[in-house]
Amino acid sequence: MWLKLRGCHEIMEVGMAAVGENYKALKKLSCASCVFGIKGINAIVSRCQGLEELSVKRLRGAHDVEEVVGSGTTSVTSVYLKEIDDTLEKIGNLHAALVDVHLEKIQVSDVGLVGLCKCLSLDTLHIVKIAECSNVGLNLVAENRRMLRKLHVDGWRTNRIGDVGLIFFATALTCRNLL
Repeated sequence: MWLKLRGCHEIMEVGMAAVGENYKALKKLSCASCVFGIKGINAIVSRCQGLEELSVKRLRGAHDVEEVVGSGTTSVTSVYLKEIDDTLEKIGNLHAALVDVHLEKIQVSDVGLVGLCKCLSLDTLHIVKIAECSNVGLNLVAENRRMLRKLHVDGWRTNRIGDVGLIFFATALTCRNLL
């Protein structure tokens, strides 16, 4: 079962909790431009223990709370985050089983990438249009993620990721699974 919500300005946390309570078999949740915030997302996530994929784009109210997107579950293996500012260190601690992470247009620095290194099963990493990531962050990922098979980097005019970052992956003994 899959739920995709886009531009839902009348759905609040209570509605999300009701969905989570009645659709426990939910496998995929995608939310874009909604106003229920992280608490609304977590109202479903905490009730749907079989949730595997979580996609969050342009979520309103994401900066108003200290909660982390997706807290309350250990089953999520794929996360797509776009245009929300969150602490990846917390996500790495909560979701060590994450396999696929897609970061796009969010405020993440090299320190945030260190948090992803806690995701022991990380297989695929997309770093798209993130101005604060640099060669240093890529080096940290290369040194710590043995299971990484796919890497997508879109430097987005910042020129902070170059040959040095790519050479880290090419020479890292820990990244021999890259396709």
